Amino acid sequence: MCLGIPGKVIALADNVQDTAWVDVCGVKREVNVALVADGVDAASLIGSWVLVHVGFAMSRL
Repeated sequence: MCLGIPGKVIALADNVQDTAWVDVCGVKREVNVALVADGVDAASLIGSWVLVHVGFAMSRL
């Protein structure tokens, strides 16, 4: 069983491609957004909610 925790994308990371800062329950985490940014500009993800599992955004909500 996997646990996906919802988080809000608040900014893009400067140091690594396809990485963003996500606010999960008040804690900011660096998350890989390559799976949800496929075919769209990564900057359009800011403000979106995603399901986070083990450092990866698995889907957009």
